[in-house]
Amino acid sequence: AQTSTGILYLNGGTAEEAVYSNGNSGTSKALNLDNGNLQSLTITGAVAITLTAPTHPGKFTVVITQDGTGHIYSFSGVKFPGGTAPAYSTAASKIDVMSLVYDGTNWYLMGGIAFA
Repeated sequence: AQTSTGILYLNGGTAEEAVYSNGNSGTSKALNLDNGNLQSLTITGAVAITLTAPTHPGKFTVVITQDGTGHIYSFSGVKFPGGTAPAYSTAASKIDVMSLVYDGTNWYLMGGIAFA
């Protein structure tokens, strides 16, 4: 049987996460990671994305989808492999998947870019 416990679903012995939708970005967007470990965001304008620190350390995934036009976006306040942000997708309808780790102090981000 499947039991809903807010943002986590138990299906037999397997835990499944619900996707928390952050809707559209506009030109400024703060993501509250306490809303769930798996979140989505549609980019609808050039946007700087900030991350609200959750109440606990953890691993998070943000699925970013470009609208039908495509726009630039960036994350602020995070650390990247080699100290350099990846070249995020800016083309229409592309999807990037960002993996984030929060250690209680710092954000670390790695991403899969331009899924089609």
